[in-house]
Amino acid sequence: MMRVRWISVCVFLAMVSSLAAAQVRPQRIRVSEGVSQGLLIKKVNPDYPPEAKGRKIEGEVAIKINVDRDGNVAKAEVMTGHPLLAPAALEAVKQWKYKPFQLNGEAIEMETTVRVVFVLPK
Repeated sequence: MMRVRWISVCVFLAMVSSLAAAQVRPQRIRVSEGVSQGLLIKKVNPDYPPEAKGRKIEGEVAIKINVDRDGNVAKAEVMTGHPLLAPAALEAVKQWKYKPFQLNGEAIEMETTVRVVFVLPK
């Protein structure tokens, strides 16, 4: 009986140990716009779409992005913004480059929202 208990305890400890060793690390982490702005190392400004300029359309385009471990924009999706401004904003943001986000000393993918503002010169 004592031997069976001892084996059960050993099996339990082995399971706990293997779970601790295989810590679950997130694939991607969501960061605020402020944090992501601090990591931005290359920003490409969009070309103002001629039709939007001619129609005097100004505004903001919000884009959700995923940044890979190397700091490249891997995925970008327009969340809000004028349909004439959104494609230019999306094209520009896809060229942005970030310093890799570090979690416990390891580069990890990040997800954030960026905003591109279109303002006509006065």
